[in-house]
Amino acid sequence: MVCYPAMCSCLLTGWIEIRILIAFEPEYRAYQGVIAAALRVLRPQVEVETTNLYSLEEEIGRLDPDMVICGRSNTADLSDRPVWIELSMDPSQPTTVSIGGHYSERINPTLEVLLGVIDEAQAFISEQQNGPQSKLNNG
Repeated sequence: MVCYPAMCSCLLTGWIEIRILIAFEPEYRAYQGVIAAALRVLRPQVEVETTNLYSLEEEIGRLDPDMVICGRSNTADLSDRPVWIELSMDPSQPTTVSIGGHYSERINPTLEVLLGVIDEAQAFISEQQNGPQSKLNNG
């Protein structure tokens, strides 16, 4: 894992790190790269890996990501991932989001919406790993 300075400070302050795997068809490789770069900059506590859609199942097995963001035509079974997003490249078709088995759909989600899903995912994964955290720290 490459440790970017911002990521190191996040790890030192105790922020949870989650691993995200992004996979799209080759014709959407530039789009995949922009999403990955944006996440690395805007969510430095998140480790981001990319692959092509045809290697998705193999990379899931190798990396064991907490979250997968992929195109619609994937052939991998995402049901065992805590969080996944099937991002539609057609702005008129819904994007499907699953966090802990709870599904929702969004039409043409913005980067801000994707960041919100990642924030929800971090909270969900943290709760799964550490148990529910009280909003008040009473010692």
